[in-house]
Amino acid sequence: MEKHHSGKRLLISLCLAGSALLAPGLSLAAPFLPNPAYISARTQTDGIRHATNPVEAPVDSKKAIVEGAELISQPVVTLSSDTALSNGALAHAQIEASMGVLKGKLSAHYEKAFDTDGGWVDTGLSTTFEDFIEVTAPGLAAGTPVTYNFSLNIDGTSGITPQPRPGATSGLSVGFNAFMDQAWPSPVARQRKIDWQMSQGDGVFSQTFVAVVGELVRIRGTLYAGAQAGTSNGTSDAWADYMSTARFTLTPDVAGANTVGVSGHDYTVSVVPEPSSAVLFVMGMLYALAIWRRRLPHLD
Repeated sequence: MEKHHSGKRLLISLCLAGSALLAPGLSLAAPFLPNPAYISARTQTDGIRHATNPVEAPVDSKKAIVEGAELISQPVVTLSSDTALSNGALAHAQIEASMGVLKGKLSAHYEKAFDTDGGWVDTGLSTTFEDFIEVTAPGLAAGTPVTYNFSLNIDGTSGITPQPRPGATSGLSVGFNAFMDQAWPSPVARQRKIDWQMSQGDGVFSQTFVAVVGELVRIRGTLYAGAQAGTSNGTSDAWADYMSTARFTLTPDVAGANTVGVSGHDYTVSVVPEPSSAVLFVMGMLYALAIWRRRLPHLD
């Protein structure tokens, strides 16, 4: 009997140790996660051509779907799908996703947008990250409020030619959304959300979430996009490129408040210098080093 209990205690100890390894930043006393931190991604391209000319192929239909969900063991998830029809029509979708950074681009091109072959191509993508943060701050007791400002930094380009016929589908859409809420259900639900659409243009879009020290909060971000070209809407080309910046960041109002998720990613704002600034910085460092070593000609 004693041997049985010893084995049971060992199993519990191993489970607790494993939880600590899987959830960096969380203490052993923290509650279990609703689910592991993860990144998911899906790309799809599709096309069909109905040729009325018997000499041409009567039907040309192709579809490609690629999807994947990775836990925090893989820092970056990359996916892409392509469809090419025999008349030159092309569809492309591409994703590069990591914790806090969601990038994607897609394009749809149809050679005979105003022809009577009745064909089209379309493309779509979606990608999501989900992470958890244990709210801690030096010197603050459990239950003390901490306000997090969370932002989406969006920078991309898009276009559609010619404009869709009146009454036809728009042919192009891009959206980002992000939210923070409690990781576990509560009698008083709290959630703050950013919901961005392409018509709002580039920029930094922010919200605030009031958390309390000692609780576990969830952060989640999603990018989705779709494009279509062909006789269905009279469009020849539709494209969107958001591979430049689509970054989720956190800024707490309390110095030292935790911004590292269980994934190990730090969501604080990090500024990357422009190339020109970086070059000047390096040149300045080299100059300072040269002075220190007294190797500049006029100092010899």
